[in-house]
Amino acid sequence: MGQKWVRKLVDDGLRLYRDQEPYEAVVKWKRAVAKATDGRDKFVALGYLAWAHCEWGKYRDMLHYSVQQIDVANETNSNEMRAEAYLNLARSNEKLCEYHKAISYCRHSLSQATKNPKTLGQVYLCLGNAYLGFSDFQKALENMHNALHLALKNEDRSLECNTYGSLGDFYILLRDYERALQYHLKGAEMVAKCGEDWSVKFHTLARLNLANPYRKLQRLNIALECTEDAMKLALQHCDRNTQSRCLCLFADILIDWAMNKTTSDRRRGITWSMFSVLEDLDFTDDIALLSSKQGQVQEKTRRLSYYAKQIGLQINTKKTQEMRLNSTCNSRLVIDGAEIEQVDQFTYLGAVVSNENPTPKDIEGRLAKARSAWLWPIWKSSQYNISTKVKIYNSNVKSILLHRSESWRVTKVDMKKLSSFHHNCLRRICKMF
Repeated sequence: MGQKWVRKLVDDGLRLYRDQEPYEAVVKWKRAVAKATDGRDKFVALGYLAWAHCEWGKYRDMLHYSVQQIDVANETNSNEMRAEAYLNLARSNEKLCEYHKAISYCRHSLSQATKNPKTLGQVYLCLGNAYLGFSDFQKALENMHNALHLALKNEDRSLECNTYGSLGDFYILLRDYERALQYHLKGAEMVAKCGEDWSVKFHTLARLNLANPYRKLQRLNIALECTEDAMKLALQHCDRNTQSRCLCLFADILIDWAMNKTTSDRRRGITWSMFSVLEDLDFTDDIALLSSKQGQVQEKTRRLSYYAKQIGLQINTKKTQEMRLNSTCNSRLVIDGAEIEQVDQFTYLGAVVSNENPTPKDIEGRLAKARSAWLWPIWKSSQYNISTKVKIYNSNVKSILLHRSESWRVTKVDMKKLSSFHHNCLRRICKMF
C-alpha cells in the first residue's frame, strides 16, 4: 500500500503540473520523496523535482535534487538511473555556466552505456550547449547534430524542438541570423503543432527565441510582437526568469528603434569603406555615436534624445562624455541644454580608451591589476608542486595581465615591462630569487 500511495502522489503531481499548477505538483513530489521506500519511485520523484526547478530557473535546487538522484542510483546499482542522474547534473551545471563540469558529467552519462535513446539525445544536446559556452563551435555543432539525428530517428518531438532552439542560438553567435531564424521558426512550428501537452515554458521560449533573430535582422515590429507574446505567457504563469529576459529584450528592441530613427534620414557617421558609413558602435549597454564633424554629432544626439523620449527614455547627460580626435573645433556638445564633458581618455570594461595611443596606460593598469591578484600564500606553500602553481598563475594572474592585449600597439619598451613582470613571477614561483 505504501508504494502504491507514493506512485499515486507522483502521478497526481504530474497531472497537476500539466494543469498549470506547478507549486501544488512540487508539494506532491516532495511528499513522495519523503515517504518512498522503493529506490525507483524516489528516483522518479526526484527527477520531476529537478525538471520543475529547471523550468523555474532555480538551477541550484535542480543541482541539489540531481545529487540525490545519484545517491539513489548508486544504491540501486542501475546504469540507466545513473545515466539519467548524471544527465541532470550536467544540465544543471551547464545552466550555471560550469561548462567543464557539465562536459564531465555528460561523459559519465555516456559511459553508463545507456540504451535509452531519449537520454542519449539529451546528453548530446547538453554537450553541444556546454561546448558552445566554451566557444568550441565545431564540437558544439557535432553534438547538436547528433542530438537532432536521434530526435528525428526516434520521433522525440521534445528533444527535436530543444535542439532547434540550441542550433538557432548557435548561429546567432556566428551572426548567421537568417539560418538562426530558420531553426527558431522550426521550433515554433513544432510547438504549435505538437505542443498541446507540453509545458507553458515551451510555448513561452518558442516566442522569445524568435524575437532575437528578428531583432538582429532589424525586423523590430515582429520582434516586439514575439517578445510581448512571451511576456504575457510568463506573467500568466509567474515565470520570473523569462520575464527578466523579456524585459532585457524589450530594452534592446527600443534602443535599436531609437537608433534606426536617429540615423534614418541621412548619413552623419564616419566613412568606413567606399560605400558604407559607421554611425555607432555597440558598447555593451551603452551607445557610442560616431561623426566626422561637430555639427553632425550635435544633430545626431539631438535626434537621439528626441526619439528616446518618445519611448520613455532620457539621455543621462552627467554620464555622457565626448572625445575628439584631431579636431580644431571649440564648440561644446549640448544635450537638452546641458553641456557634455570633454575627455582625453576613459576606462571602459577595464581597458583604457584614449585619443592618443592608449597602450602604455592600458599596460600600466593591467600590471597593477595583475599584481593585486598575486597569490603569495599559494606560491610560498609546499603543498602544491611547481606545475600546479604555474597553471594557477596562467589562469588567475596571466589572464588578467593580457586581457584585451589583442588590440594593443606594443613597443619594445612595453614588451620589456611585460616580460620583466612575467619572468619575476615565474622566478618567485620557482623560488629562484
